[in-house]
Amino acid sequence: LGGGGCGKPRSRHCTPAWGMSETPSQKITNKKIAEDLGLAVTTVSAAKTGKTNGKAALQIKEYLENIIKRNKQIDELAQRLNMKFPSSYVDFLSEIDNGDVFEIKGTGICMYSYADLEERNLTYEVEAFEPNYFMIGQDGDLAYFIRRDNPNDDSIYSNDPVSYTHLRAHE
Repeated sequence: LGGGGCGKPRSRHCTPAWGMSETPSQKITNKKIAEDLGLAVTTVSAAKTGKTNGKAALQIKEYLENIIKRNKQIDELAQRLNMKFPSSYVDFLSEIDNGDVFEIKGTGICMYSYADLEERNLTYEVEAFEPNYFMIGQDGDLAYFIRRDNPNDDSIYSNDPVSYTHLRAHE
């Protein structure tokens, strides 16, 4: 960021990571679930209507239950943090398993799961140094943020969070 990283995070004016995934986050449909599980759409339709008790129906039920559980945990996190995430980001987070990291292929950029967000922001003391921003991922010494105060802003901002530690050491 031109000179050190002590300035405010700046918008990269890039497509949000959740817009860069191979299968863009969107409303979950039976067809998408079937594709994710490698099942035929007709099997999903039967599972939806409850006319089959097969393995496919159980897989779909577990998949949906996991998404619902993750969405609840994301909502609880947002309440604890007293912020609201952009809806497209919530959709993206709901697809990442607890503790996993989503790596954007070929870039080195890693986006955190909901389970890691709070700890990463506490570790880097983001709220103390950048109270309007929330760290969502990293690429080495470059961190990526969303705004805390505008859930309608899908922009991703970047800055060097390591500079916060150096700044504190010099105080």
